[in-house]
Amino acid sequence: MTRVEAERGAVTGVRLGGSGLHPADLVVDCGGRSSRLTAELVGEQTFSEPANEVYRSRRYRMRPGRRMPSVNRGVIGVDESDGYATLVFPHDAGIFTLTFVHLPEDRTLAALRAVPVFEAAARFVPLGAAWTDLDFAEPISDIMVMSGLRNVFRPLHPAAPLGLHAIGDVVCTTNPHFGRGSSLAVAHALTLTRAVAEDPGDRELWRTKVNVWAHDELWGWFDDARSLDGARTAAWRSVMGGGVPVIPRMSPSPDVLPQIMVLAAAGADPEIARMVLRHMHMADPPGRLREVEPRVLDLLAGGWRPSRPPGIPTRAELVDAISVVGAPAT
Repeated sequence: MTRVEAERGAVTGVRLGGSGLHPADLVVDCGGRSSRLTAELVGEQTFSEPANEVYRSRRYRMRPGRRMPSVNRGVIGVDESDGYATLVFPHDAGIFTLTFVHLPEDRTLAALRAVPVFEAAARFVPLGAAWTDLDFAEPISDIMVMSGLRNVFRPLHPAAPLGLHAIGDVVCTTNPHFGRGSSLAVAHALTLTRAVAEDPGDRELWRTKVNVWAHDELWGWFDDARSLDGARTAAWRSVMGGGVPVIPRMSPSPDVLPQIMVLAAAGADPEIARMVLRHMHMADPPGRLREVEPRVLDLLAGGWRPSRPPGIPTRAELVDAISVVGAPAT
């Protein structure tokens, strides 16, 4: 079993299995969200909340001579409806993945785990129909499921030995909706690298610099993800209950618009769209998205309201379409 050794509040090295001590002034835990190396040194400011999304996916290969279509979000294709979403992830060599996303408790859409039901749904929604037409592509996998997604923030306890650092998914995991995990892990590693380079002998400085970044920028992106998940969950649950999508106000301040409202307004205003894209790709800090809230308020005052894009089936329509195929045996 690997364990960290420390003396007088600072790391002295690592023991790997039954081997002797490997001396080190700096030990980095980058073992991912399931790492056990620093699991007992987590601080009190720990958050763990379900993302409330299940991904059901199938992989396809384009047929010879076909070209990859363009996608509406730059690097992926997204069609969001009122109780589910459809995604397309282009890969290399003509391979792509089609994904349906729904709430974990949505037992009706859980039928998408069966190939006939999945294919019926793929042909029913515009994004799926365009990519999975049998003349365009062929399936090359079964249905793959990704569930149990959580937003987790667990920085090390302040009393953890100096010279010991946890980075990336060890500290922060978020819904993969925007694919930010790798970027945050790299930013975390670079923050530590710069701190060490600034003074290679000052382990207190390393801890201070990394903690400031983690509790400021890293926490900002974590809070951004969980706030969006909370709003989407409430809207989708309202639809499942037979109502209309309800966008809750996730901030105690009445002057702060729900983030999901700002994201929805991207389709109605090019300046909002520019800021939303910069936000999605982390070109700006998370709080900067608030700069376009006055423009969103102007849209609302003019009668604009978030709505499902035309042509995208509602959850109820999708349920009706797949019900004729039949749910898989349980």
